[in-house]
Amino acid sequence: MIQEGLWKAKRRKREKIYQKRARRSKEGELVQVDGSFHNWFEDGGPKCCLIQFVDDATSEILHARCCAQESTNDYFICLEGYLCKHGKPIELYVDKHSVFSGC
Repeated sequence: MIQEGLWKAKRRKREKIYQKRARRSKEGELVQVDGSFHNWFEDGGPKCCLIQFVDDATSEILHARCCAQESTNDYFICLEGYLCKHGKPIELYVDKHSVFSGC
């Protein structure tokens, strides 16, 4: 079909190459925060969002909470729980999810 001119071959997008980032050397230096919306519970449990705080140096889950939705308010509630238990981290990393950007 391409040879007959009925179909045009699409150009492949250039694959982005990302360099692996070195992990932080000290515990508590960088804490990554992310939410994941799935059906976490077996046999018809409600779908929910698991928001977790993970230490970059050790991959230890420092705080986690299941929420009904992934919202700014839910992140702040989880942040409060994390801060009460572990104190202030040196850096906190969140992705570019829309709950963190202005309207």
